[in-house]
Amino acid sequence: MEVSEKEEISVEDEAVDKNIFKNCSKIAFYRRQKQQLSKKSTYQALLDSVTTGKDSTRFQIINQATKVPLLAEVFGIEGNIFRLKINEETPLKPRYEVPDVITSKPSTVRLISCSGDTGNLILADEKGDLKCHITANPFKVDLVSKEEVVMSINSLGQLYFEHLQIPLEQRATREKENASIDASQKNQEDLGLWEEKFGKFVDVKLNGPASVGLDFSLHGFEHLYGIPQHAESHQLKNTG
Repeated sequence: MEVSEKEEISVEDEAVDKNIFKNCSKIAFYRRQKQQLSKKSTYQALLDSVTTGKDSTRFQIINQATKVPLLAEVFGIEGNIFRLKINEETPLKPRYEVPDVITSKPSTVRLISCSGDTGNLILADEKGDLKCHITANPFKVDLVSKEEVVMSINSLGQLYFEHLQIPLEQRATREKENASIDASQKNQEDLGLWEEKFGKFVDVKLNGPASVGLDFSLHGFEHLYGIPQHAESHQLKNTG
């Protein structure tokens, strides 16, 4: 018996066991980060802590909820490039950093602090073609080219930096444990703060959760290209 040319052979979707695939809803840090989308930013830049060196300008960022200080570094790089790096100021141990983000040491330029309004810091190189506007409260960064904002960082207030914590078994009292966990998290269930399970795999987090979230807004651009996580168009989709 011959098969008709118009006849199609298909595999039913039910033939695939979707339980073996981990989607976003099954990832604990995704659920924690998503909770922050409807909340106001609790991060403030402490502009009285600003120090300017040969390679970078540094200042503290404080999470008003946890009081844990972060260290922000702004690097000026030749070619009208700014690099922003945020880390814990005094982490329990060095956090992992991807080694090949920059494959060779870039040529840096010294940044100059320009006059700005109260609660704002403006950084620029000697040419002043591109400026970095830092707003203290709530913390926000705008990149300005020829008096036009081309990119904003944390303008939606989605910065959420989970700091490393002392293991539970080393806590002296229950009060210390409660004080070191964000109040918005401790009454929530299934956040995978110290242990996360998927199938037979158990991920034990000795120093607690350590995810980082931040929003980026690009203004006046119709297309944005990059390397997507999965096989699809190189034109990146809006995730806002």
